[in-house]
Amino acid sequence: MTGIAKAWVQFTGSTGTVNSSFNVSSITRAAAGKYTINFTTTMPNANYCGAFACGFSGAGIPSIFNEAWNGTRTTSAYQVEVQNYNSTASVDPQFACVSVFSS
Repeated sequence: MTGIAKAWVQFTGSTGTVNSSFNVSSITRAAAGKYTINFTTTMPNANYCGAFACGFSGAGIPSIFNEAWNGTRTTSAYQVEVQNYNSTASVDPQFACVSVFSS
């Protein structure tokens, strides 16, 4: 069905531990702020759209999300990165949320 999320996940940034999800089998944390989201059921193609959010404890860190940090986007996995907006250093958020939409 078009118009609904084909996958979503909420996970802990420091470990990549999945707290809640749909169609996500696991998350691999490659380094601080760099994650691979592995899908249970593959996407129909690699032209999907991702929506992101993250949170930090305390005062927080102004952050930005990037996708495909190693230049690869596949039907079976989606790579995302969280960076400090001011320094562009990769950082682990307290939690992160990613939703994936596809046809």
